[in-house]
Amino acid sequence: MGYWLVVVAEVGAIAAGLVVLNGPLHAPQAAVAWIALVVGIHFIALAVVWKLLFFNGLGAALMLCGVAGLVLAATGSAVSAIDLVGGVLPGAILLGFGLWGATRSADSPVARSVP
Repeated sequence: MGYWLVVVAEVGAIAAGLVVLNGPLHAPQAAVAWIALVVGIHFIALAVVWKLLFFNGLGAALMLCGVAGLVLAATGSAVSAIDLVGGVLPGAILLGFGLWGATRSADSPVARSVP
């Protein structure tokens, strides 16, 4: 049940943020960074729901990319810089964490559930 609440909240936050960015704020270039921020928050929430410490680092890294991308967008930086920081870098982080997680033992301290 907790997983679905996190997913519904994520989809709602992404949709609402995109409406605001593309509408009143006239900042469609910030969309990729917004999505990275929300996905990062999603992983922090999943860490709590599933009691898996592994997702905290991933969530924090994605949130950092999202915030940095939003700052770049707010300061009028080049769209390529926003896309790199808010889209490409989070994608690489997700792939890296996926590889790292897939190669970890279920007995590793990071993979263990929180007591």
